[in-house]
Amino acid sequence: MERKACSSKEKLEILKKFDALPPGLSQGQAAEKLGVNRTSWNKLLKERGTLETLDVTTRKRKRSGKAPEIEAALFKWISEVCSRKNPLSGPLLKEKTEDLPHKLGVEDFKANEGWFY
Repeated sequence: MERKACSSKEKLEILKKFDALPPGLSQGQAAEKLGVNRTSWNKLLKERGTLETLDVTTRKRKRSGKAPEIEAALFKWISEVCSRKNPLSGPLLKEKTEDLPHKLGVEDFKANEGWFY
């Protein structure tokens, strides 16, 4: 079977087809009917809860950052600045990003250009 990366939307469509299958099928039989590798099928079933809570996009993978608490705080700060219609600049963002880890007690974070983009 050829390898193919599916988007979140495609994975949800496969799960909907699974729900429409007659009850009593084994996982292997369901995977075969849906044209999915059995290992991939088991992984898809484990991801089901996460997939159903995602904002469905066409992205193939959900990637999370290495510092989610810093990202969340920075996002909140950016939202507040934008709601007040204050200008944002790269140096200001970098300054705030270097300041946030200290306030949040994160010791091993270093802001760099690659992290932001």
